Amino acid sequence: MKRLDLARQVLRDTENRLGLEKSQAFSDLSSRCVGVWEYGGTYPQLIRVILSLGIEEACCAFIGSDDFGWEYAFKQGLNLARCLYVPSSCADAQVISLLLPHCRLVYVDRCSLALRDMRRLGAQVRKEETILLTKYPWVGFSRPWGEDFDIYQKAG
Repeated sequence: MKRLDLARQVLRDTENRLGLEKSQAFSDLSSRCVGVWEYGGTYPQLIRVILSLGIEEACCAFIGSDDFGWEYAFKQGLNLARCLYVPSSCADAQVISLLLPHCRLVYVDRCSLALRDMRRLGAQVRKEETILLTKYPWVGFSRPWGEDFDIYQKAG
């Protein structure tokens, strides 16, 4: 295990020296939240969770969330200049795949994805160290949000 840790440290040092590291320093909480999560709460609750993650300067994408409540989100402190809304379409899997390298958090609401797309996107989420919240479960890939975190108390 120590050999693997040493290799990871050498990689991080090399990326830092070459300027290839991720441009955002993220909170410890958001780093622990990497993965695909089922989040069935309301949009106001979702906004509080996003704000509690400490990713204000990171880009967030919202796919298929037609009635999100952008004015409320702005009033609560969500930086709308760092948010991207994409309506759901027949190209949802491709859109999500293109957004993952550039967004710290992706919220997926009304999207039709095939099982193979979920599998591929789940692997990409882990690779890109992104948080993907989905309104509907990705059977076999997603975990219920809040299961491992004390988010609900922090989010209000």
